[in-house]
Amino acid sequence: KQWYQRRVRGCKEEDCCVGIDEAGRGPVLGPMVYGIAYCPVSKIPDIESLGVADSKQLKESDRDEILEKIHENSDYVGYCVTVLSPNYLSTSMLGRENYNLNAISHDTAISLLKKIIARGVKVKCISLSSHKDDSISLKANYQIDYIGTSIKLNFR
Repeated sequence: KQWYQRRVRGCKEEDCCVGIDEAGRGPVLGPMVYGIAYCPVSKIPDIESLGVADSKQLKESDRDEILEKIHENSDYVGYCVTVLSPNYLSTSMLGRENYNLNAISHDTAISLLKKIIARGVKVKCISLSSHKDDSISLKANYQIDYIGTSIKLNFR
């Protein structure tokens, strides 16, 4: 596992919204990349004006352009990313305890969320590219309650 992070000012003082997404091909074809981006709730209209959406709904050129805009607005957009190697995924999935890709995905997203909360980001809402009946919502609610933060989950 590898992870990268960029923190921003203001996210310890203001309520923030977090977007969680993943991309990749899985254990056969390449790494899985899980990322969260966050900003103060007051900056959500600015984020929306950048064209941010689920990565699977965007062309590669659009993703590149949005990333450039995010770097230009780096004073209010933070992120945390984890890259899981194909070897890690295969080893995890073929182990005795049958750790499937959905469970790995959920646990990785929650781990990223815990990292930014532990660093003082005041998370108020989470936007997931997931369905409401997906088990990540139940797991995330349980995990977040466990660490003592009240968060509203939004679904795209």
